[in-house]
Amino acid sequence: MANNMVYTQGTYEGNPVILIHFEYDSMLVEEVKKIPGRKWNPSFKCWYIPDTLDNRLQFGLPDYVGIPSKREPSKVGEINKAALDELREMLVLKGYSKNTQRTYCYEFAQFLYILGNHDAKSLDEDRIRSTFFTAQKSCK
Repeated sequence: MANNMVYTQGTYEGNPVILIHFEYDSMLVEEVKKIPGRKWNPSFKCWYIPDTLDNRLQFGLPDYVGIPSKREPSKVGEINKAALDELREMLVLKGYSKNTQRTYCYEFAQFLYILGNHDAKSLDEDRIRSTFFTAQKSCK
């Protein structure tokens, strides 16, 4: 791919993706359109592709996929593992289906992974909103 394209890791609709950023150039747009699985996100104003090992290798990115997969919530920081366990317990007590439990836990694990070693319990609603707003702006 062209040298003036920047690839960053992100998520879209709960799935890990590679965001492709570049200043508008019709030749680059045509080049991106050749990538299998590519999609345009008008809200973020960037292209994205699934974050897979093959795509990472093709674009010279590290082969490590940083967002925890559905089978790998272990990437959650030690400080937040209790919060994930509390969510699991609450979902069971409320009688949610196994699929709903799995989905909620996966999405929450992604959020906790992004937080790293910051305690999730110390965040208030305004801080969470500002985090997501900042992440969305970085895709533009």
